[in-house]
Amino acid sequence: MDIYGAYSGYNTSYVDNGYGYRNPQQPLTQPKMTINGTFVGSLEEVQRLAIPADGMIYVFPDSAHNVIYTKQVNLIDGSISVKTYEYKPQQVMPMPMLDNNKSFVSREEFENLTSKIDNIIEQLGGSK
Repeated sequence: MDIYGAYSGYNTSYVDNGYGYRNPQQPLTQPKMTINGTFVGSLEEVQRLAIPADGMIYVFPDSAHNVIYTKQVNLIDGSISVKTYEYKPQQVMPMPMLDNNKSFVSREEFENLTSKIDNIIEQLGGSK
C-alpha cells in the first residue's frame, strides 16, 4: 500500500535488486533524434546564417546544387567550420548476361561430379 497517497509526487515503485534491498525503479527514456538546420540556396547563405555556439552540427541541404552543407562552432576556440558534401549518383554495374547452358551445371551434373569425387576419396583411403 502506498503510504504517501496517489498524488504525493514520490515514485513508490521498487524493484528487488537480488541482495535483499529494494531500489526505486527508474523510467526508461528514449533519446530524441533531431536534425538542426534548414534548406538553403547557396554556400553564401549558409555562411551568413547564425547558429548557436553549442557545438552541435547544423545541416543545410541545398537541393538546387545537390550538396549538403554542415556548420559547427568549435567549443574550444570559437571558430566556425563549414563543410560541403556533394551528392554523386552511384554508377550501377550492370549484371553480365549469362548463357545458362555454359555458365551453370544442372543439379544432375553436380550430383554426378560429387559422387565421382566421393569415389576417388574412398579409393585413396580417405573419409568423406
